Amino acid sequence: MLLELLGDEYTRSVLRVVADQPRSGTEVADRTSMSKPTAFRRLNRLSEVGLVTVQRRIDTEQGHHHKVYEANHEHLDVELDSLLGEFDD
Repeated sequence: MLLELLGDEYTRSVLRVVADQPRSGTEVADRTSMSKPTAFRRLNRLSEVGLVTVQRRIDTEQGHHHKVYEANHEHLDVELDSLLGEFDD
């Protein structure tokens, strides 16, 4: 699932944007020129696999709250032994 997720162009764009600094889903959509639903789907999937953390922030001036997404890792190491083992005869 991880390789499939990272193989997606939209997911990589989202990950690049939240690697710079924590951002809201709306900011991610704006910076990547994708629809909000697409951005939020990618953010949720990245969160599910642990590549992005989610925090709730409160706007002290207006009292609203929103989620902020942040990349967990600067780099990612993937071991393919378990995947390649499936193809051994």
